[in-house]
Amino acid sequence: MKINEVIRVKRLELGMTQEQVATRLGVSTPAVNKWERGASYPDITLIPALARLLETDANTLLSFQDDITQEQNLAIQRETDRLVREEGYDAGFRYAVAAMREYHACDQLACILTMYLDGALTLYAASGSEGDNDAAAASGGVQEEYRSAIDANYRRLASSAESAVREMATGMLIAQAMQDENYTQAQELIDTLPDATPHAIDKEERQAAVYARTGRLSEAQNIWQRRVLRLSNDLQTALSSLVEIAIDQGSLDDASEMAQRCSSIMGLCDAPEWTLGASLFEVAAARRDSAACLDILEGMLQSIESGSRSMDDSVLYRGIDMTDASDFAQRMVDFMFQDLQANEKYAFLREDSGFARLAARVETWSAHRA
Repeated sequence: MKINEVIRVKRLELGMTQEQVATRLGVSTPAVNKWERGASYPDITLIPALARLLETDANTLLSFQDDITQEQNLAIQRETDRLVREEGYDAGFRYAVAAMREYHACDQLACILTMYLDGALTLYAASGSEGDNDAAAASGGVQEEYRSAIDANYRRLASSAESAVREMATGMLIAQAMQDENYTQAQELIDTLPDATPHAIDKEERQAAVYARTGRLSEAQNIWQRRVLRLSNDLQTALSSLVEIAIDQGSLDDASEMAQRCSSIMGLCDAPEWTLGASLFEVAAARRDSAACLDILEGMLQSIESGSRSMDDSVLYRGIDMTDASDFAQRMVDFMFQDLQANEKYAFLREDSGFARLAARVETWSAHRA
């Protein structure tokens, strides 16, 4: 399974909601939703905490296979984490380096430990809360030595024979190049990546075919329904991004046309009604059209309050568990109105008395749910 699928499966196995995961990790619920949709990935500093929360290990979370035994792999990861937390970053770093030397042929282990050390270094550099020794070890010239060793590992692993390791290490190098604003290097690294990695999709398709041929039609149907849901989410993300780019380019007519198409297409995909106006709202906001913005927000609130157009009722997704969809919609509205009240680009809208009425309505509604 890919990392987004691992996160969702493990979360559901533990009976946790996306909001509970977000709260425990100190991130937003939409961020967790994006992880599970594969629209984005958790920050590297969150990987150890996320693995512990989901009662798994980084090896499983990052979808790697094992070259050494599972017990050895887990023991090394846990000891590295223990040493960093209890004895300081340097102790964990030296232990991990020794383990990588001992199992020098295991690129999967090296990649996991390197990513952990990277995340821990970033965490301790940002805060000395783990102790004075950690803060000192993650600063100045010492930090640069750690950084240099970590980057050298990434460069070595970017040439690994293991495709999963190679792509993960290359991705980390790309992120570092972007952080350094070295966009030429980032582009060169991007060009080394394969155009697609279809292995998981091929396996999924073949499994569905076997189910269908052996009479397990409901299971085959479920696979294809999940594919439709995933593709519709990807399509919405792509169309919304095109709308945002057109707005940034000042092409509001193009943005408006694409937003209309986005709304129509997602309607055909039986997306919840409250999501259909999101891009239309951004176009109206770019035009500073308060009346249009308020009309769209009113429609979104009404669709959630009435419980209309539940994806549970759609023939496209009837076999998929959508029990958390309603709560997610309500949380998204809370998040959206917080942004509307804080973001400077919506200041014009806050000056309209109609917005105050809608905001009060959401606040009352949220308090009632709580």
